[in-house]
Amino acid sequence: MKHKNKRLHRIIGVVLATVMTIGAMPMNAFALGDGVYYEKKDIQTIAEGVTYEKSSRLYKAGWMDVYVLTMDANSSDTALKVIQSVGSVGIKTTVPKLATDNNVIAAVNGDFFGSGNPMSSMGQVAKDGEMVAAQNYYNGSENKYAGLYIDSEGVPFIDYVKSTMGFYGAGGVSLAMGAKNKMTDFSKPVYFDRTTMTSSKQLDATYSTLSKIVVSNKVITKIAGPKEVVDIPEDGFIIVMNKATAAANLSKFSVGMSADFSENETFVFRPTKTIDNIDFGISGGGELLRNGEYVSQGLIIGQNARNPRTMVGVNKDKSKIYIVCIDGRKNGIGATHAEAAKIMKEYGAYDAIHFDGGGSTTMVVQKEGTTSPSVVNVPSEGSLRAVANGIGIEATGQSGVPSRVKPYVQDSEKNYLFQGLGNTINVEVYDGKLQAMNVDKSKLSFSSTIDGKWTDNVFTPSTTGKGKITV
Repeated sequence: MKHKNKRLHRIIGVVLATVMTIGAMPMNAFALGDGVYYEKKDIQTIAEGVTYEKSSRLYKAGWMDVYVLTMDANSSDTALKVIQSVGSVGIKTTVPKLATDNNVIAAVNGDFFGSGNPMSSMGQVAKDGEMVAAQNYYNGSENKYAGLYIDSEGVPFIDYVKSTMGFYGAGGVSLAMGAKNKMTDFSKPVYFDRTTMTSSKQLDATYSTLSKIVVSNKVITKIAGPKEVVDIPEDGFIIVMNKATAAANLSKFSVGMSADFSENETFVFRPTKTIDNIDFGISGGGELLRNGEYVSQGLIIGQNARNPRTMVGVNKDKSKIYIVCIDGRKNGIGATHAEAAKIMKEYGAYDAIHFDGGGSTTMVVQKEGTTSPSVVNVPSEGSLRAVANGIGIEATGQSGVPSRVKPYVQDSEKNYLFQGLGNTINVEVYDGKLQAMNVDKSKLSFSSTIDGKWTDNVFTPSTTGKGKITV
């Protein structure tokens, strides 16, 4: 996505807990209805257009911790990214490791996955106008696995995508395909191209019985047996299958035969959409909200049980993306499917789905003043589960170019000012990758909506009340 650069300008505002108040603040207790007796919030702006919030709330049923990343879909400084193992296909690892390896500033776990390692996620991944990975007949018989997609105009939306694929040779021979660019048991043939790997080296090192059909420019150029490493052509692909499947099918094909792979993706709610118009996509489970109303369509896990949950959603005008985790089992009561939907709607979601939850539910955030993301929630198993993929928020700005200004009041954790006293306003500046920068503070200008006197970066209020400081 291409966007115009934003002006470097930051106001100390409510989301930074920096609407400056002279005097005592009331206890952060609210009677919000629906059984919420108390709520404490910690909200931080972690990047231009991205906020992180932790909400600790007390219901009649008990405590619940909710973790929310709210992302401006129109921000030019950040982008969503499907995070997966780097260097090897299908290797499961923890969300913090995925976040670090993929250089993102925040992330949660993503799609469901099977046992074993390596083993790819169960669903779909779209990127830069292509369905990079999918299973054959995904959502074929029913709308079961919904996904979050962002089109080339930067518009996010929720939908189901039906995927079908096949491999066809001259004379009407064909193979019933299993998947595209996924590590499986290879009992059904799997297609691989160079978006995933450049050769079969990892496949043959992991499995000892795989056969490969090499196709270049729509012609079979090689049929390779077990442990025979082949390169994936730049103008083609390979078809990989296990020993039993090769014994039943490989004799149908020969070197020199014309052959090709076909695939089709259809959006359920938006049939005019095409994958070549999609910049980002990842599928997960069933729906929580559709058009602002509660639904339980598709794969629903523990519908009436309170469990840890991982969810994503978009607001009605498609300007905001919400990524939410709810703790449970080890920390707090968790949430049912309906309760999770209600919380998503509370934050502004109009359409929402869930991803893998339970022991997989993990959120990492690069919080203010830190240089790397760390776990912010409490995983329910007491340790981090290895997962197949996740959703990350990437800082897309330039290294070494100022992108974010964070002002704060020296020696005041809550940014209080005191009437008649000089209050030093310090400033931190970060580049487009959220790395701290050294800047000439004399080049900065300060102003305030509170009456008072400025001496360089020292402000002496002459009145009391609430106000904003602009740097």
